[in-house]
Amino acid sequence: LSDWSGWSPCSKTCSGGSRSRRRDIKVHAKGHGRQCESNLQELDACNEKPCTGAVPLDCKWSDWADWSECTTTCGLGQHRRHRSIVMEAQNGGRACEDGSSIEMASCEMQSCTSRAEVCEWATWGSWTDCQRRGATVTCGGG
Repeated sequence: LSDWSGWSPCSKTCSGGSRSRRRDIKVHAKGHGRQCESNLQELDACNEKPCTGAVPLDCKWSDWADWSECTTTCGLGQHRRHRSIVMEAQNGGRACEDGSSIEMASCEMQSCTSRAEVCEWATWGSWTDCQRRGATVTCGGG
């Protein structure tokens, strides 16, 4: 994984906002290599002091989206799913519980090896007639 980026600016100046930082996968696992299973994005609460005279509203996460397709068609790969904040904390409401907006997990597809095909000889055919200079012969070589 790459290093974390710097934190983004806070989304609000008061009553609780959020900020995020990201990192990327530098090298995806191949074959039977170990998959990255750590977060690629982190969110953090910031500027939580309430704005003057406002009603507190708590932060709310969306439901997790469906898992993406596996990154491979055979063997071990990765898939991910995401969620987002549908309502940020406002006016001193509770910040969203710490967590990631992206989850990654391993996924295993069918084996990459296909059915082995082995060469097989056919049975011998009949002997052909012995020939010499285009004529069939029964003695003296051909």
